[in-house]
Amino acid sequence: DFQENPRWDVGWDEFQLSLWPRFEQCWTRLLLQQDRWIRCATFTLFAEIAGYLLKSLDGAVFPQLEYFGVTSYSEIDEAIALDCTLNFSAPALKYFRTDVRPALNSSPKVFRNLTQLKLNKISIEAAHFHRTLSIMSSTLITLVLSEMHFYSTRFPALSPVTLPRLEYLALCMVHEVYPIMPFSSETRNVTSLLCQGSPQLKTLHISGGKDFLIHVVANTTTFPAVQRLEYAVARLERHVCAFLSRFPSLRELDLLRPTNASSLLKDITNNERSQPLWPNLHSIGIQGHVEGSVPLGFVQNRARIRHPIQTLLLSEGTIAKVP
Repeated sequence: DFQENPRWDVGWDEFQLSLWPRFEQCWTRLLLQQDRWIRCATFTLFAEIAGYLLKSLDGAVFPQLEYFGVTSYSEIDEAIALDCTLNFSAPALKYFRTDVRPALNSSPKVFRNLTQLKLNKISIEAAHFHRTLSIMSSTLITLVLSEMHFYSTRFPALSPVTLPRLEYLALCMVHEVYPIMPFSSETRNVTSLLCQGSPQLKTLHISGGKDFLIHVVANTTTFPAVQRLEYAVARLERHVCAFLSRFPSLRELDLLRPTNASSLLKDITNNERSQPLWPNLHSIGIQGHVEGSVPLGFVQNRARIRHPIQTLLLSEGTIAKVP
């Protein structure tokens, strides 16, 4: 409890005087056991500690390390940014998680064998992210981008990148800010590159996807292998129907927290009067309010056109309203 243990509620200067010596001693002992490390996750309140921890790993060899995660609850300024780049050897490293942008400046050997990458709350130049992604492009299976901000002083001329093994992609509140340029089939930003370059993508999760939808629809991007779509937005945009038509192999559709799911389901039902948008769809889940008769009509229509829904997941409030 923070009130009962005031030592948790200290500033950097007080931490250095009271807790730092013991902390540093423990960390030094852990480094002596680096050949035994399998998972390492750090969560630091002070940016100075994040810099110290990451700098202390320079030249280290972790033969068994599979997971590495670093989170700093304080912003990393330029004074310690160089200390936050990684230069260790971990040939078995598969999973990397961080919200520390300078960590993406690390040695390529850190990223070369990654299969899972999770980035959170990082503002980064699009071209910089593109270069980092290219290092792990042949091995990456899972990519999660949460509250990311991509930017450039000019619209990025990003070359295509292929992620031949990527199966799971999550884009949660991803924003891209570039100079104004009309959308066209030749326009490439980070999110469209990820989608166009992932031929084996099986699951796509999108949260807060207004700009994403506009760009994908403009680029006529299709998702031939995606079997599960998790679409989590507070409001379904007008582009959503055109977007949903790009998933010919869809088997599972989850609409998470939409305010107008009833309208969307009605539109889908009307478009499926003669033939289904998704011949293989067998499961649909809706979190949030929806008129009880609407999902029932959707399920009945799918049965009528001989593509029945096997699983329908609704909230308790919606179930109570089903006729």
